[in-house]
Amino acid sequence: MDSLTNFWHAFLDGLRQKIDPIHFEGYFAPSKLHGFHGDTLVIMVPNNYIKGRICDAFMDQIYDTINELTGKDLEIVVLSESDAQADEPAKQFEMPTPVPFIGRLNQKYSFESFIVGKSNEFAHAVARAVAKNPGQEYNPLFLYGGVGLGKTHLMQAIGHYVLGNPETKGLKVMYLPAAEFTTEFVNAIREGRDRASAFREKYRQADVLLLDDIQFLREKERTQEEFFHTFNELHQSGKQIVITSDCPPAKLDHMEDRLVNRFEMGLVADIQKPDLELRMAILKKEARQKQLNVPDSVIEYIASNISSNIRQLEGAFVRVVANAALTGCSMITVDYVKEVLKDLMIESQKVITDNLIKKVVCEEFGVSVRDLVSKQRKRSLSHPRQLAMYLCRTLTDMSLAAVGESFGGKDHSTIIYAENKIKETIEKDGTFRSMVDVLIRKIKT
Repeated sequence: MDSLTNFWHAFLDGLRQKIDPIHFEGYFAPSKLHGFHGDTLVIMVPNNYIKGRICDAFMDQIYDTINELTGKDLEIVVLSESDAQADEPAKQFEMPTPVPFIGRLNQKYSFESFIVGKSNEFAHAVARAVAKNPGQEYNPLFLYGGVGLGKTHLMQAIGHYVLGNPETKGLKVMYLPAAEFTTEFVNAIREGRDRASAFREKYRQADVLLLDDIQFLREKERTQEEFFHTFNELHQSGKQIVITSDCPPAKLDHMEDRLVNRFEMGLVADIQKPDLELRMAILKKEARQKQLNVPDSVIEYIASNISSNIRQLEGAFVRVVANAALTGCSMITVDYVKEVLKDLMIESQKVITDNLIKKVVCEEFGVSVRDLVSKQRKRSLSHPRQLAMYLCRTLTDMSLAAVGESFGGKDHSTIIYAENKIKETIEKDGTFRSMVDVLIRKIKT
């Protein structure tokens, strides 16, 4: 077995640990190592569909695995067999531009996993109606509410339902945060007329367009104009548009009036903060999924004291469960929870910002903020970067798009991957968990 074959087998073994079995077998088992071209690793896959899925959802895991094996920051290109065949007469191929990381739907964000209460029942009902008849009812659908209340969950649930429903699964669903729409539009304009035309055609072919965090188009006049024309073409063609925001359309300052008017021409639905009953239902579901026997008194205590949003609520629960597992606690009690979550229960007047988090993390790891938010993928930077992203999501109300923008325009899927990776490490590694706790205390004090 030659060195390249050994390398490829080691790469697949490492990648298998980072991706669920279904996706690994479907997308990576049939892939091949095409070769190295300078500092670029080329992966060959059977068709364009697999190529698109890998580029949309799994590039961070690939980069991490390659870095672990080689200690180098290689460029990665994914080719389909048709890409290579098209260039066969010349016996060479041109490295394509990497596919943008858009369109990834979180498998957890389905209607089935969304817990309904008084604070979100209307938004849930209209989202289901839109999913069943895209383009027919409530178009556009504008969902708004605070951070961590379930807007993105409902939006992506629409996408999952459309793709899985036999009557609509042939429709083209496109999901992306507004910040990514802006970044891609700016890059397309810079690269010339052909790229700009390709950008317009790409989004105007959508049957269901899901645009998250529209507030990030504020003060971006050219992007607003581009989205206005995209909106008009899709709406006039009977295509479904779903938009989320942190505020109602009327409060979107620095947004063109004609865009605001179009947002209001459909249905506007808000999501309120969850009440105690809903918060308890969410925690009970989390406990069932983890097959944990958690007393109702503990559930009620956590739900009563963590009330701002669902993300913080679930994060507190994960912290309690991980702490219990690592310390060998066989019975979780209210007193135990009080001790584990004592820093969260203390009302602090200190405002925690992304810049504060970056500063503390950089001091801990001996790196600069400039390098932390750069595009460098060195292991010495990627680990503290992922931790800082996780802390921004845990300790602030920042959305995925806001965190991505704060870290140099990172894609939302990069933030999700960082969150999940740090959570897994916290659950498995007591030393790392202790270090994270120390950092949190430094940030809060």
